[in-house]
Amino acid sequence: MITIKQNPTCFLIDDDIDDRDFLLDALAKLDSKFTFLWAKDGAEGVRMLSSGEIIPQLILLDLNMPKMAGPECLVRLRKLPHLLATPIYIYTTAQCSELLISNMISAGARSVFMKPIRMNDLVRMMKNLIDQITHDKTRKLASKKVK
Repeated sequence: MITIKQNPTCFLIDDDIDDRDFLLDALAKLDSKFTFLWAKDGAEGVRMLSSGEIIPQLILLDLNMPKMAGPECLVRLRKLPHLLATPIYIYTTAQCSELLISNMISAGARSVFMKPIRMNDLVRMMKNLIDQITHDKTRKLASKKVK
């Protein structure tokens, strides 16, 4: 079983090895406690996440990939009960229409954004995502204590 309790997990689904390495470098610069896992395409990502052995706190999903593109992968991941609360962010190098963004949000993505090309921008983006997840987790814990 790969479920990691002590360190949160960032799961990247992207066919571009350079993007994976770029993200790893950004997480290292943040001195992030995130464990980093990666799938090379949507089909592999769905296969790895289907069993429930891996329950990431954050999924970054590339929009355009071979075998299974981001939109189909998103729909399949949102059908997995153990991932319903996991934020999934779609990211892409291509410009997205408002309709595509709206469709991705409706299908369960938290947000759609352009892949940063500069390290400083990627570090800032990842810091914001991690802060958002940490804030969400803290708020949920606080609401449980109030009840």
